[in-house]
Amino acid sequence: MERSQGLGQGIYGYISAQGVQNLDLYKYSGVDESILVKLFMKDFWNWLIDNVVPIWIAPNLLTLIGWFCVFAGYSILWFYCPDFEGSAPSWAYVATAFFVFAYQTMDNLDGKQARKTKSSSALGEVFDHGADSLTVGMFAMIMGTAFQLGPVLTLTSLLTLMFAFYLAHWECYFTGILLLRPTSNPTEAQFSLISLLLLTAWKGATWWTTPLETYVLGAVEPRYLFVIVSVVGFLFTVYEHMTSVHKHIKAHGGSFKSTLLALVPLTVLGTMAILWACFAPTVLYDHRRLYLSTIALLFAYLQIRLIVQHITKDRFGIFYNALTPLVLITFHSLIGRLFAPLLDDEFILQIYFLCVLLHTGFLVVSIVTELALYLNITVFTIKPAVSEPENMGKSLHTHAT
Repeated sequence: MERSQGLGQGIYGYISAQGVQNLDLYKYSGVDESILVKLFMKDFWNWLIDNVVPIWIAPNLLTLIGWFCVFAGYSILWFYCPDFEGSAPSWAYVATAFFVFAYQTMDNLDGKQARKTKSSSALGEVFDHGADSLTVGMFAMIMGTAFQLGPVLTLTSLLTLMFAFYLAHWECYFTGILLLRPTSNPTEAQFSLISLLLLTAWKGATWWTTPLETYVLGAVEPRYLFVIVSVVGFLFTVYEHMTSVHKHIKAHGGSFKSTLLALVPLTVLGTMAILWACFAPTVLYDHRRLYLSTIALLFAYLQIRLIVQHITKDRFGIFYNALTPLVLITFHSLIGRLFAPLLDDEFILQIYFLCVLLHTGFLVVSIVTELALYLNITVFTIKPAVSEPENMGKSLHTHAT
């Protein structure tokens, strides 16, 4: 792909001068070991890309449509259950399940469309995986609302999703391959969510808080079983990622301990998020959606930075200025817990959310603008050169996330 010449350091400082040059070396490398994909989903997506998706639709537009599908499902449950409490109409859970399925479909068609139109690029991968990172928080809050998890368990679900997603890209940063294993595959996870949403539509949201008799744990509410299974699966996922990176680094004579430094930003975020909620519980219990949205947006910021560093082969960051206010806010909450708060916790949360929203939004726009400029491509359209007749009849049936 032709790249604009004469460009040095990234305009906004998110990409180094060497990173700009490294864009010429970009090549997507991913392996999807999903059982469901191999059985039937791959054929379904291939049929859609060959027979339904027009040749003129840009891959990034499919990605954006998928993101809006998740937002639509999230918004429906938000409307009926703004504080994650109470039940929504059955149709709301069915609609949310449909939107999750639509998101999954778009998330898998965008890569195929890029190959079909020969428009694959580093921008496409950043846009795709960046959009995915922005859905993590919405998925956690969809589960928190539908499965009656409450603030603490919803935060637990958010943290497990954050770390699982980040670890997959952390592994990709060091191994060069985004490996989606059968045991921790987004396709299986999304179908599980769809099934549980349909179960909620059938049984009602109160089913999640009605104790069930189990052989091992005795009487336990289904929502607790859901979280236990999720945490156990998460711990197994952590083991898989850690083992893979350890083997790769040792085989190449590197230091595994140095790879752990790339996990510092997310570890700081997770730790501060928990401490903030402990020192100032009102932010979690009385303003749960705003609090969780703030943490989710901060995660998206960190995740996008890691994705860009992988694409450009830039050095990973250990700490970002966006985390500094969070550390100070947590310290303020501790002071308020021990003595007296200097500022109102709700006011701080509102201001910080607005700052994080603007900061993350600026990051997204900046990265997309920079990459489009450096690669000399457009974001939501396909240049005529890649839409020639000989490219219209076939697609490369290679699954990409």
